[in-house]
This record gives sequence, structure tokens and C-alpha cells, in this order.
Amino acid sequence: MILRTMLTLRTLSACLGYIALTACATSPEPNYFLLRTPASETAVIEDYGGAILVQSVTLPDHMRRQEIVFEPDGNSVTLSGLDRWAEPLDRNIADVLTTQIGNRFGSENVFDNRAGFVSSPATIVRIDISEFLLSGAAAAITATWEISGA
Repeated sequence: MILRTMLTLRTLSACLGYIALTACATSPEPNYFLLRTPASETAVIEDYGGAILVQSVTLPDHMRRQEIVFEPDGNSVTLSGLDRWAEPLDRNIADVLTTQIGNRFGSENVFDNRAGFVSSPATIVRIDISEFLLSGAAAAITATWEISGA
């Protein structure tokens, strides 16, 4: 009887150990996010015939990571445990800006640096983002824009 009880306890211990190991091995799936161009009715500026190149978008070093970075109080940063950018944030911002500028100017001649642009653009756009603050559902971006003729 004692031997049977010990075997049952060993079996139970082994099962509990296996359950604990498999529970630790399965972690929640991360959430992936992209910035998107909002659907809006923006007046189109007509007769812009030149090509526009969104040449560069630069980010602070702490934002160049896959994890979404929150700055809850302005002096500290928190990495989101499960929230991730689906692609590098600087490229995602460049894509959104390229689409927005194209929509605004009614032009299909708006490119970003990855498009293999060969002709000389009439306008070059550079963006330097100094702050990209995320706190809860709110976001604030501080950026310097440089728009120049080629």
C-alpha cells in the first residue's frame, strides 16, 4: 500500500512538473502594429508636375527597435512586453508620408528612398523625428522637416 501511494505521488509529481514546464513554454503571442494613412477628404493641390522624394526619416536611437517604446513620464522609457512594430518604424513612417504627400499633391510621382528612384526629383523631403511619445492611446511627434529643391 505504501509503495502504491509512493508511485501515485511520483506519477502525480511528474504530471504536475510536465504541466508546469509546458505552461512556461507557451507564452502569449506578440501583437504587431503598423502606422497607416488615415482615410480623409483632403483637398488636392493641382498642377504639381515634379517628382517628390521622401529621402530620409531619422528616429532617436531608443526608437529603433521592434518593441514599441512608451514614455510614460518623459524621463523614462518602457518597452512593451507584447506590442511590436511589424516593420522598422522609420520605414513605416516614410511609407505613410509618401502616401500622404502623394494623396495631397494628387501625384503618383512621390517616392521614398527604397523605391530605386533614378531621375532627379523636383523636391526632396527629409524628416528628423526628435520625439515620438506614446502614452496609452495618445501619441505626440516632434519633428523637423527639411523640404528643398533638388
